[in-house]
Amino acid sequence: MRSSARGCGGHPAGLVGCRSAAETGRGNRRYNSGETFVIFGRSTLRGQVIDLAAKIDENGAPVDSSVTVIYGADANDLLGEEIASGDLDGDGRHDLILGTMVGDGADNTLDEAGEAWIIYTYDPFEGQMFDMADADPQRAIVIYPDQAGSKAGDTLRAADLDRDGIDDLFYGAPDYDATGLDGRVRYNAGLMAVMFGESGGLPHTDGRILLADPPQNLRMRLIIGGDDNDMMPYAMTVDDVSGDGVIDIIPNAMGGDGLHNAQINAGEIYIIDGAEFLSPEHVYRVLEGDDAPQLQPDPAGHAAARCDGRRVGTGQHRARTHPLYGDLRGLPRVRGRRGSGVGAAAGDVAADPLRAGR
Repeated sequence: MRSSARGCGGHPAGLVGCRSAAETGRGNRRYNSGETFVIFGRSTLRGQVIDLAAKIDENGAPVDSSVTVIYGADANDLLGEEIASGDLDGDGRHDLILGTMVGDGADNTLDEAGEAWIIYTYDPFEGQMFDMADADPQRAIVIYPDQAGSKAGDTLRAADLDRDGIDDLFYGAPDYDATGLDGRVRYNAGLMAVMFGESGGLPHTDGRILLADPPQNLRMRLIIGGDDNDMMPYAMTVDDVSGDGVIDIIPNAMGGDGLHNAQINAGEIYIIDGAEFLSPEHVYRVLEGDDAPQLQPDPAGHAAARCDGRRVGTGQHRARTHPLYGDLRGLPRVRGRRGSGVGAAAGDVAADPLRAGR
């Protein structure tokens, strides 16, 4: 369960995902489709036991305004396996971000590709039922990957990286087979997409964002795992570690093999400086010599991959389609001994000023 301080629909709220109940979906007709409940915070809830079964009628709709329910689109989607919230459309309300992990992609053509849903919380939202099998594209949009088995949407976060007052989406697919800037496919290395929020919501096409063919006006940057089977990011957090006022990105690589890849499954955690990640002048290098593909500013001031059409990042993308690729090879990382980095979080452990918002 997660809570949202700013709230969904304007009120503080608790978010509960029931991802694998045996009888789920609207009317309990979609096995393991998953359900997510938004429980609105009110003083009358203190000390109370909330029976969600009593909050839903025989048709699956809430009986009052104290809860809202979202139903997964298909059987075995496990909607709500991952839950996050953030204001992605700039209206001052936290929107819901829900992952399926094993959803079967666009038109159910990619087995266990994973999916992520964004449900905007503008009125009316309290006491409502939203069924992703019949989603309004102005209310709910879905992000589809282009690879089966990639676990896209298994890791989701929202925070304002570019400091424009609107939260941005951090979308992880830890089992993605990423093509690195060195031109080699890294199996299960993992991929993270940073999609920048905008007033009115993320650009989409009929309620869909295809990772392999995103809308031209969607601002998105990618980070790819460093080695085969790194599974980046199986978990992540964001916080201002460097104390420069810009949040930093902190993903793990649960299957990383430690220093010089000498410790199998030791785990790794990366700290990606947010200001450097945003800089259009930053150049990423992954190879030595004249043949090294790299990122350089284009005449418009946006960083663009210069790889002579070589595929980098997502399976269908070519360099010309993306403003920035970050390759985790060469970045500082925390090396574990055994199983380190299964989860990641950040906070002011040292009680010093180096924390976001301080």
